[in-house]
Amino acid sequence: MNVNFLARGFSSAMVFWVLFASHVTAQSQPTAALDAQSPGAAIGIMKSTLLTIGVMTSRCKTLFPATADKIDAELSTWNQAEAHVISTTNAHWLVKIAEEPQLNTIAQYSADTISKQVDSILNTPGGHGKSVLGKVCDNYFSQLNTGALRRRTPKVFEFIDQMK
Repeated sequence: MNVNFLARGFSSAMVFWVLFASHVTAQSQPTAALDAQSPGAAIGIMKSTLLTIGVMTSRCKTLFPATADKIDAELSTWNQAEAHVISTTNAHWLVKIAEEPQLNTIAQYSADTISKQVDSILNTPGGHGKSVLGKVCDNYFSQLNTGALRRRTPKVFEFIDQMK
């Protein structure tokens, strides 16, 4: 697998995604969509997206166990539809972290940031945080299968769809 082309923009894309595009709002849309300008950036952005999905899955199912089956169904459908993107991202990610182990620290920071954002919503003053977070969780997973992520970051998917 030729991964030299991944190096350009990979680390910075992951950091920018964490800092600018991973904020979850009540409508479960990123406040800004960072799209890829290179194959490496596409892998970094998609890895952050997969980490976000993992955190959201865990936190939403734990906080709202009655929605676990719905979340699993939505996630399963998305995983099947995007199997190539997910497997390609994970394969390229493994190569990149072998070359640059510090990317694991960035990945953990990404996951921790999402978890802290969930906590912020949950702990909103006035006692409405859990209700708001329930809506965020519901919207987040229902949006996965609408193609919204592909529409917000078309170049990410374009680059990864072309990879082997």
